[in-house]
Amino acid sequence: MLRKLATGAGLVVLALFFVIGLSPILFSPAMASEATQVHVAWGSAVVEAAQYVGLLLAAIIMAALRKLPAQLYAILASLRVEQLLNRAVGFGINAVSGAVAGKTLTIDVGLEVTAKALQYAIDHGASWLIDWLGGPDKVAEKIWARLPLDEGASAPNFKDIAADIGLTS
Repeated sequence: MLRKLATGAGLVVLALFFVIGLSPILFSPAMASEATQVHVAWGSAVVEAAQYVGLLLAAIIMAALRKLPAQLYAILASLRVEQLLNRAVGFGINAVSGAVAGKTLTIDVGLEVTAKALQYAIDHGASWLIDWLGGPDKVAEKIWARLPLDEGASAPNFKDIAADIGLTS
């Protein structure tokens, strides 16, 4: 109930801004005397009206996005996670000497790639996305899972990797 009221109030405020913004255009000819000529600059009126229409459309889209089902929201967030992790792993492999994309990594190189990729993910990922994933140590875990490692490589303590680069979860 409260959300509907807030959404309705937001739309009313936007409509008010729209009307107030267009009022000089709409009402200026009515105030002119009969002896004066009124020239309406249609180009600027259209541009100004388009700006308000754009704001109104943006508000409507944002209100609609708030109504997305939780499953659809989770899918969209997962797509952002995939994109962030893929870029982070690519950065980590490029940033570490001895790491080659598509080749198996040793445990030492894998740890260094994980640390560089984690730093990249923290620096370039949205904070809510990192929190949604479970914090820096869980992000490091997901990065580690994407690396092609030697057969004997065992999972390290991911909290230590996050702590090594100055992060805590």
